[in-house]
Amino acid sequence: MRTTSRVLTIIAAASLWACKSRPVEYGVSVFSTDTIPVEFTVTVTGSLGLGLRADGFQMRPDKSLVLATPAQMLVSSGDGTARIESIKGGRLAVQPLGLDSGADTNTVEGQVVMLTKPPEKRVVTLKTEKP
Repeated sequence: MRTTSRVLTIIAAASLWACKSRPVEYGVSVFSTDTIPVEFTVTVTGSLGLGLRADGFQMRPDKSLVLATPAQMLVSSGDGTARIESIKGGRLAVQPLGLDSGADTNTVEGQVVMLTKPPEKRVVTLKTEKP
């Protein structure tokens, strides 16, 4: 019985350590402003590396990627900009990760939203652009 409790203690400690060592994700959530899903493209400049989670992915003949809402874009490395542009379905609502769904203060809506990740900072800024 004593060995079993030691093993369980070690497993619990290892699990706790593994959870603490993972950095908190940051980036943005991309939604439709309506109930209809929106298809959008992302154009990245600089050394910005993004991880993508989306309801759907599609490759165009020119090798650009089309995503569908709802989606998340996670900053994985670098700095630069990402131009998030609606191409079919309507306007986008882009919100930094970590906000509760009722917090509209940092949500940006538009056909084109520009995400900027400055060097050496763990933050993203959003602003609406003209199409």
